[in-house]
Amino acid sequence: MTATAPSALVPPLAAATHIRAALLLTDGQGRVLISTGTDPRGDADSLPGGPLASGESPAAGAARAAQAATGLAGLSATSLLAVDWLPSGSAAGQPCTVHVYDHSPLTASQASALTADAGHRGGLRLVAPGELEKEVPGQAHRILAALHARAEGRTSDLEDGRVRTPGVLDLHRVLAGAVPRQPEPWTPARKPFDGEVSEARGWLIAPDGRALVHYDPTAGRARLPGGLLLPDDRDDHEATLTRSCAATVLAHIGHPKLLGYRGNQARFVATLRGLGPLPSGPCLPTVVRLFVTQEQALELTGGETDNDELEAARDAARELGFPDPGRQPSTEAPVDGNPDL
Repeated sequence: MTATAPSALVPPLAAATHIRAALLLTDGQGRVLISTGTDPRGDADSLPGGPLASGESPAAGAARAAQAATGLAGLSATSLLAVDWLPSGSAAGQPCTVHVYDHSPLTASQASALTADAGHRGGLRLVAPGELEKEVPGQAHRILAALHARAEGRTSDLEDGRVRTPGVLDLHRVLAGAVPRQPEPWTPARKPFDGEVSEARGWLIAPDGRALVHYDPTAGRARLPGGLLLPDDRDDHEATLTRSCAATVLAHIGHPKLLGYRGNQARFVATLRGLGPLPSGPCLPTVVRLFVTQEQALELTGGETDNDELEAARDAARELGFPDPGRQPSTEAPVDGNPDL
């Protein structure tokens, strides 16, 4: 038998693979910073970044190129969020990999500096996640994958813009329709509240410390479970929460505790005791029930809450004896429910 040379088992590379790197920069509302002409092919918009200099690491290149594109000093690449292999992604049509790194949200002063000099920085704009497919159609999949990876503390592996092993957030495209907005004012329960409550919503905590989020693919919106007050509730906000959670997400809850008020909404933390089976049928609305960490709930609901309420929910969950869930992937609750959590 004739031995096969090892070199014959490895197909030759048609061309050297080019490497580019970019930063995921977002503002306080979760909008993504897009820069003109920073697409790997050089003819479209994408995340601020560019090709690597000789001997430069992807992380260093991402920070340097983003600083050059934005004019912001002191940018740095933190965790690697996504690596995308493009079969013909370079300007010369050769293979290219794009490394996307995280950066802490821009401060208010940094965000305002981006629009302070339109002549110098006219190629920059902030785009809501739900508008990426319209504004940067060729880049939207990669950017959304990076946003989902950021929420879950992982790195996403892509080929030509498609996630190779999609997670729950990728499968349901949770941020694809999100248009962040400014949260309504927060009033903690310890302070007087003289507004008129029209809704009750809650942080429903599962035994592992994660919260239940209700995602509506049609509206492209993730929310804390709950609903509107009805006359039969007789201004009993706990009753509103219990009834509306059972009706909208088939959730059985216990021990609701008032956290405060988000605008005209009463906000609670409660124990999630069980989930009923979701009804099925072509005319019924689609409901996706996701278990997420409290921090992920803040990121995914896009203006539904803020850091002050997040801290109040965390404290209340600890007081109820729930563990800190840490940073972990989101999971979907089974459609047939789980009556005893």
